Amino acid sequence: DSSEWNKVSKYFGYHDDTVEPENTIVETYKYRGWAVYKNSVKEVEKILDISKENCVEYRDNEKKKQEEIWKKEKAKEKAERENRFDYIGRQFENAETPDPDIKQPGFVVTELRDYKLIEVEGIEIRDPRDPANVITDSGELWIIQKKWIWKIKYTRCDGYGNNVLSGGHTRGIGVRVPYTEKLAGMIIGLTSREFTTKKELGEIEEIYGPGFEKIWSK
Repeated sequence: DSSEWNKVSKYFGYHDDTVEPENTIVETYKYRGWAVYKNSVKEVEKILDISKENCVEYRDNEKKKQEEIWKKEKAKEKAERENRFDYIGRQFENAETPDPDIKQPGFVVTELRDYKLIEVEGIEIRDPRDPANVITDSGELWIIQKKWIWKIKYTRCDGYGNNVLSGGHTRGIGVRVPYTEKLAGMIIGLTSREFTTKKELGEIEEIYGPGFEKIWSK
């Protein structure tokens, strides 16, 4: 009311989007009206008997605390992510490069002119560090099958003899390791697949067998 305003009006300055806020707590031009001067905030809060939780200094301190918590959580997430990448990378250190001339389960061979390409089908997970892109024929991805997990690097159709054909006509150098639940979970955990629908999970389990839905939905 007017009596309250009369008590504190001398601590306020008026500004709008054409007048510099000068020394008030409002530091942008998108607001217009009366704003308390920075060096008068505590005095105004005292006069108006503002609760501690609503005081500017308290809220600023709480905001800083939350920002510190957020930074620590982000640092922890980053470290966990790097550990996940390290683990996945180690599993492929001695990966097998299948010979397209030897028929094996897990892939089919497509003959193109004077060389053969391996075609792999399964659940594709793009590597977030260098996401596979079928338009530019670049990037990397994993392909998870029931018995194998592949790592494929797209190579811009360079004609390399041991290439893997995956995703239409995109070619990439591919290697594979035996499927393990832990490795599949680590790779899938790099994605936001927690939003996968129940229908999709059912289709995954139908193709890959009981238990795979549990890994996919981690």
